[in-house]
Amino acid sequence: MQHKVAALKKRMGWPEKKDVIGLHVRRGDSCNDQSQEWRTVTCFPLSKYMHLVDMAATTYGIKDIFITSESSSTFEETKQYPYYNWMFLNDPIPPVPKGKNIEDAIRDQDIDGVAVGEDAFANLLLLADTSVIIGKLSSNLPRLAVEFKTGKESLVFPYLSID
Repeated sequence: MQHKVAALKKRMGWPEKKDVIGLHVRRGDSCNDQSQEWRTVTCFPLSKYMHLVDMAATTYGIKDIFITSESSSTFEETKQYPYYNWMFLNDPIPPVPKGKNIEDAIRDQDIDGVAVGEDAFANLLLLADTSVIIGKLSSNLPRLAVEFKTGKESLVFPYLSID
């Protein structure tokens, strides 16, 4: 997996020897209207995270941002903030069909569970390789990235949550 992550970084133009902000914008299956109601989840567009991005960028002097999200509309939103160097994977996983959660979509073979898992793992490792992690820490991906990075480096590093 290390070789895959290195190849992904090269493809995205990940800067060497420079700090990068890692940002996860939660927009997956738990963000559909039906799921939000019973899970009591709130999901926000990129614009709601930008005050934390701006704070981290100013505090740490970082302009390079790796962003991950389950929604391609999030990547389109980055065009509204051209003063940052946005990096993201360009291999979108097919979206979860409306009205289904990810577990049902995998079971029903609407989406490839292996591809979803590999994508999530790659995004986890990329997030954990950033200098600052920003996300909604009630979401598994950024929380796992914080825990992984903390355990790997044996120190607590900067992270910000929209929660």
